Amino acid sequence: MCFILPQNYRFLSIQKKKFEQRIKIEYPDFIFTKAHNLPNNRYLYKKTLKNVSFFFVLLINDKLYENFYIEVGWTADGNIPSMSFKIPSLKNQMTERNFRMRLNDFIEEYCDLPRQQTDYGYILGVEWYKLPLEADLWAIDEVPVEEAVAKIDGCLSDAFEKIKKYVIPYFRRVAGYFEGEVVSFGAVCNQE
Repeated sequence: MCFILPQNYRFLSIQKKKFEQRIKIEYPDFIFTKAHNLPNNRYLYKKTLKNVSFFFVLLINDKLYENFYIEVGWTADGNIPSMSFKIPSLKNQMTERNFRMRLNDFIEEYCDLPRQQTDYGYILGVEWYKLPLEADLWAIDEVPVEEAVAKIDGCLSDAFEKIKKYVIPYFRRVAGYFEGEVVSFGAVCNQE
């Protein structure tokens, strides 16, 4: 069953706008880029470099628009890669030409933590996966728009804190390897 409720478009609109505002402030060098090979529910923000084509942060909304994911990665061949399940080692990056992983999976891999079974992303609406199998889905009340919208800032704060703490240092290492120099990553990281 896949249906999009009218209120979910409001989640999408507000969440996307708040994400854009946040990335412009914290990482102004990551520019929104229309990617023709991505579905409509994916928003690409990329930082172009000399030797690595670009680093990227990808905002993805699920089919019901009740939760969203953030994926991070880089590419040396100019193509947006498929999902990766392992972070390539710097020693292998001459053969590995790109990388993409969900934010929470990246942190688990980067920090050598045990993997969760499933990453549900940041949930704004009904937590469908927690419902018992015998639940009558038509009887489930939707999360009110105001309640879902109230969750957005906390979710984005968590995501951007993880990006700052884990992803940007990784991007710096990759940039150092490919670029041979220190690369700046926006207003927040320049204060470190």
